[in-house]
Amino acid sequence: MKDQRGLEGVEVLTHTPEELLTHYYNAMRGHPVAALEMDEYSVHRIVVRARFEHDHTRPGGMVSGPNLFTLADAMAYFVTMSRSPRGSQAYTASISMEFLTPAPVGVLFVEGKLLRFGRRSSVVDTLIRRAEREELIPHAVVTYAPVFPGQSQIST
Repeated sequence: MKDQRGLEGVEVLTHTPEELLTHYYNAMRGHPVAALEMDEYSVHRIVVRARFEHDHTRPGGMVSGPNLFTLADAMAYFVTMSRSPRGSQAYTASISMEFLTPAPVGVLFVEGKLLRFGRRSSVVDTLIRRAEREELIPHAVVTYAPVFPGQSQIST
């Protein structure tokens, strides 16, 4: 695998935000968890805006846990693929998620920060918040297994 660092040790992003969204929509076979837009895209963090409607809720009008789980997983996919060589794939290896407060219908923001990136794993810290508040809804740490071009299978 080629070194993913620039001349001065700064990480390099290998895909544009538009490419990442296209990869994600293709991976989800055109059925994403919610309508997604990239609000921020840098080597330090990625922020995505997601709009949840009433068909994403549990009784009581709160966004369901499986939808929030999928949103955290999507963010880890974006962070992992943003640093992977073109032609790579990535698969969820593990997720640890703490639900802290209920999530209302509407716009939510998910932020992803890379904790570790290597040939066998990518570990991403994700935070989901409401649009108008800094209150944390869930927090998740997600591990992805990247598969780079030329690798025949996921290493175990």
